[in-house]
This record gives sequence, structure tokens and C-alpha cells, in this order.
Amino acid sequence: MVHDEVSISADVRARLGLAGTEAATASLWPIDCQSCGRPLGQDPVALAVDQLGPVGWASLHHQGCRASEWNDSGVIAVNPRYQTHRINRTNAATRLDQEMTVTDAIARRDALRQRHALYTAVADAASGRSGPGMTRQMRSELHCVAALPVSELRTAADRHPG
Repeated sequence: MVHDEVSISADVRARLGLAGTEAATASLWPIDCQSCGRPLGQDPVALAVDQLGPVGWASLHHQGCRASEWNDSGVIAVNPRYQTHRINRTNAATRLDQEMTVTDAIARRDALRQRHALYTAVADAASGRSGPGMTRQMRSELHCVAALPVSELRTAADRHPG
């Protein structure tokens, strides 16, 4: 860790022990506050540990955002806006291969889902399947003639699974 001063509560020190405290502070990068998302800067930072069952997560925060503490309540409070920003930033930086990031893969998946939903909805409408706003007493009352090639639309939908 490249930060001069870390505030660590007595409880955190006692639970981690000397080796655990040294390992936690050595493996954390003091870049952004994990509460607000702003840069940590040169002011002292607080080491907080959240424990969920047998696993614990150590994180750095501005002292004004979150004091050094050991949280074993089973609930981790996060700022949803910052959490979303952090996830998006990680997805954009993580490469799956030479040409695709996680963000690209998510966008491709979403486009395929939309295309599949479109093909399925058009095929349902063309085959006379009931949907929102389409009610009938009995199917035998009406003779339906498909205006679109339903089997081709279903095949196209199968090529683009959602």
C-alpha cells in the first residue's frame, strides 16, 4: 500500500491480528473511497472490514465517509450510485479477448435478447396467439391466416436466443 497513514480501530486490529493487518494494508490500493467514490487523496484513510459468514472484505474509506470498523452484521451498506459506476468501470476495462470487453459482451447479449424478443413477438402475433389486448371466446370462431411466415420467424428467433 502506498498511503502514509491508515486509521485502524482497536477492534479491527484485534480481529485481524498483526499479520492480518499487515496483509490487508499491503494488498489494498488507496485510489478511491469505497463509500463515496471520490479520490482518497493524502488525508488519513480508514480501514473497514465487512464480514459475511467466513469471508471478510477489507476496504479503504475517507474517515468522514466511514470510520474504521469491523462489520459482522451480515449487511454491507454501499452507495448504489458509486457501486454501479465502479462495476461499469471494471466491465469496460476487463477484456474477454483481443476485441471484446465485458461491456461489449453485455451489450451484445442485450441486443440478442431484444432481437429474440422481437422475432418471438412478431411470430406470436402472426400465428394468432393471444397477447395483451387480444381476447377471444373460442379459437374455432375465427379462422386465422398468418400474414407473415411464422415458421421462418421462429427459426430466426432460435438463431438469436434470449
